Amino acid sequence: MNLKNENFNKLATRILDLCRDIADQRQILGACICGYHSLGLCYGEKYVSVLLVIDGFQPLLLSYIRVINGKYVLIQAVDKKIFEKDVREGFLGDALAINLALPYVPVYGRKYLEKLEIMLKYRFLYELLVNLILEFPELSSELYIKPEYFVVEALTSRARLFPLLIYDVSNFLSKNFRDEKFK
Repeated sequence: MNLKNENFNKLATRILDLCRDIADQRQILGACICGYHSLGLCYGEKYVSVLLVIDGFQPLLLSYIRVINGKYVLIQAVDKKIFEKDVREGFLGDALAINLALPYVPVYGRKYLEKLEIMLKYRFLYELLVNLILEFPELSSELYIKPEYFVVEALTSRARLFPLLIYDVSNFLSKNFRDEKFK
């Protein structure tokens, strides 16, 4: 194990401890390090973004900022029902659900997060196909679409709505990493 992986594992352990403190006695369903921080490509950066899904969390959605080893940790804590509604229907404009469409590392609740990730990507695909059919009804039965279109369109359309996503989306879609991610 190299030093970066060891440091990342220590950071993930400390983050999980913070998440448990925030959840108090409530059940944590999922916690993940989001965006490019999860791939270990942002070691020089001073912050880490974390998504925390808690069953019965009040006040439904709240952000916390903590410091671990000189890094700011932004934890977005959300109630299970609100988060699942964002995944299923875009209830919050996909503001939190989009974290599952970008690279992330589960810290807790891997199966739960993967199940919701599949639901989210299915919804994105369905919405894009419906839009294509509505825009090009006469061509819809003969369209040949590269699979990459769906990823690029789903992410860029949401990045336009949430400018803070532009950094993660542009890194995700950059040529340096594109070939590996789309396999």
